[in-house]
Amino acid sequence: MQADALVFSVDGERYCWRDVILSAVQRSDWQAAERRARQGAACARHAEASGSTLPPGVLEAAGREFRYAHDLVTASSMEEWLQRHELSIQDWTACLRRNLLRARATENLERLIQRYPISDDEAARLTLIDAVCSSDLSLWARSLAERAAAHAYLEAGPTRMDDPPAAEPFDLTPLTLLWGEDSATLGAAAQRLGGLEESLKGFRAMLLTERAVQDYISTRQLDWVRFDCRVMSFPNAGMAAEAALLLREDGEGFTSVYQVAHAEPRAAQFFLDQIEDSMRDHFLGSRPGDLIGPVHVDDEFILYQVEEKVLPTIRDQDVRRRAEDGLVSSALDQQFERLVDWRVVK
Repeated sequence: MQADALVFSVDGERYCWRDVILSAVQRSDWQAAERRARQGAACARHAEASGSTLPPGVLEAAGREFRYAHDLVTASSMEEWLQRHELSIQDWTACLRRNLLRARATENLERLIQRYPISDDEAARLTLIDAVCSSDLSLWARSLAERAAAHAYLEAGPTRMDDPPAAEPFDLTPLTLLWGEDSATLGAAAQRLGGLEESLKGFRAMLLTERAVQDYISTRQLDWVRFDCRVMSFPNAGMAAEAALLLREDGEGFTSVYQVAHAEPRAAQFFLDQIEDSMRDHFLGSRPGDLIGPVHVDDEFILYQVEEKVLPTIRDQDVRRRAEDGLVSSALDQQFERLVDWRVVK
């Protein structure tokens, strides 16, 4: 992957991979990805040192899942994808293995990093490979493109923004390690991107009037009904059914039941659109005090006792945040489609 390779352009302004990575570093997305890469590398080294291996077939299954997800079913399409991203089959397989080992790690990941450190150069290389093989790189590119589109929209408006502020200083080491570029070149590129975050803030401020937020909430009166519940989880259906019987037939409260069942209740809060489709009618028709379940979720059987059912209002900060994010996301999608000439091929 070349630093100057074109990723997208906005009104003739070109943005390359250098810009994408710089933007990810500025937003701390790169640092989070690098931490995961160091964890994965430490897990791989620990596995080698301890002689532990992945269960048979797990790596192969992960490879098949990746290829189907990326429409790389044939050998030729897989080879072309690797060549386009300048990766070897060993790079790709090692990335899958690191991610699997990291997901299955039972030891403290931060202690493993200290026990099996890698150089900054190796960390930068693995972070880029991981970003290519995951959705990170595409997300970083999309995020930068949205900011560039918002900037172009404001620049073309009746009131231009002030000159962008100087970019906050940040560590350019990852980019010097990846491409060997000097700090002056990178500093100029960072300064070029410095105003995009301010443009995004200006774009949000323009959109998020009280009327616009209220109107957006009004279109989601059903999906954004909020449920405040007390929840108990059980390892098997029999225990959950017995607890439900105590609650429904004997009138026992959650406190009494959890003492008998040795299941600690917890508070949960969620919106209707966050509930599985098959369960929505049960919640929508419920009233405070109603018991819902047992519901089989993953490896647990769950009981929900509805304590409160709240219609969405602009005074609810969670609802307001949802509306603001939805408004901005929708507007950015429109400007992305209108202004961005996208060149990335997944």
